[in-house]
Amino acid sequence: MNEQRFETSDAPQIVIPACQGNLVVQSWRETAVSIQGDGVVVEQSAPAALQVTAVADLYVAAPKQARLTLGTIGGDLTIKHLSGGVTIDDAAGRVTVRNLDAVTITRAAQTVLADNMNGQLVIEEVVGAVDLRSVRAVQIHRALGDVTLQFANGHVSLGQVDGRLDVRTVNGDLIVEKALDDVVLANLGGRVNVAAAQSIWLVGGLASGVHKLAAGADVYVYWPPDAPLNLTARGALVEHDLPLEHETTGPDNEQTVLTGHIEEGKVDLIVEGGQRVAFRAWTGAAPQFSAADFQFAPLSPPENDLATAVRAVLAEIAAELPPETLDQLAAVRLEERLITAVTSTSVSSSPVSLPPDTPVDEQVRILQLLKDDQLSVAQAQMLLAALKD
Repeated sequence: MNEQRFETSDAPQIVIPACQGNLVVQSWRETAVSIQGDGVVVEQSAPAALQVTAVADLYVAAPKQARLTLGTIGGDLTIKHLSGGVTIDDAAGRVTVRNLDAVTITRAAQTVLADNMNGQLVIEEVVGAVDLRSVRAVQIHRALGDVTLQFANGHVSLGQVDGRLDVRTVNGDLIVEKALDDVVLANLGGRVNVAAAQSIWLVGGLASGVHKLAAGADVYVYWPPDAPLNLTARGALVEHDLPLEHETTGPDNEQTVLTGHIEEGKVDLIVEGGQRVAFRAWTGAAPQFSAADFQFAPLSPPENDLATAVRAVLAEIAAELPPETLDQLAAVRLEERLITAVTSTSVSSSPVSLPPDTPVDEQVRILQLLKDDQLSVAQAQMLLAALKD
């Protein structure tokens, strides 16, 4: 491999319009540029300006403050330990950037790996996966694969991510315009806005401000029970075990809306899920990121609600029973005894179901079985509810 050396300043401008092979650029301590490769053409228009083209693999060593402008790279690209800024037009192979300042990539056809970035990383389009670690600010307009980000000191802005998105430990704001797959978020220090996603998992509390999460399917939140929260959640099914104060739950356009707060604070979380929205009181145990983490034990309804429900069911049954049967039920004081039993017995976890087309005489049989202690109160409740449906 031939080597050429060019004396330059400590911050030269290096332009490589085309390299058909792999390209490696890294810093060294010389005030010069070393170029190694076969079929290399170099033009030095000024002491601090070089233009290089190569038809095969190319290796470049340059001063740390060198500025690098790359055109079309036919193979893998690796750039390390430069502080002068890097722009990349089109990389056909894998891109690895490490310990750089500002980097702009117009298009990367495969994966992008970046770590220890001291300036903003901008990617217009990347076809493969993106793996970012210890970066500052990040802006990605379009990623067709998975995106993983760990440790960002600045803001993170993502346009569309077609693959899975996993973001952990961001000190700045996080904006996600559209994610076509699942999104995992943890340890976020700025404001969060996920405008659209498939499903979302959020772990941990959030900083002061307004945060928004919207998913077409499910949203699962692991929330510290002592972290301040002003919550508004909307979904087809909304569940939680948080210690919410002033909690209200009600229907709105075939969805359920939950509001409430924990302590007095300025953390506003607005959550919208097309299907299920669930909140689990998180005590620091490692989350499984599974719906199984959000299985809640059913709560027994208040005594007055149970009594009202029993009377309503019996009233519906009475409308369909003959008078002699009603007289028999009244004679054994079935309504009074059923209400007493229901309000003093815990709900069983083993309900029994009946087909919805069970005939009316089965309703009477259910009540008789309950009277004879052959059915539990919970089983009778479930059976009567099944008949109603």
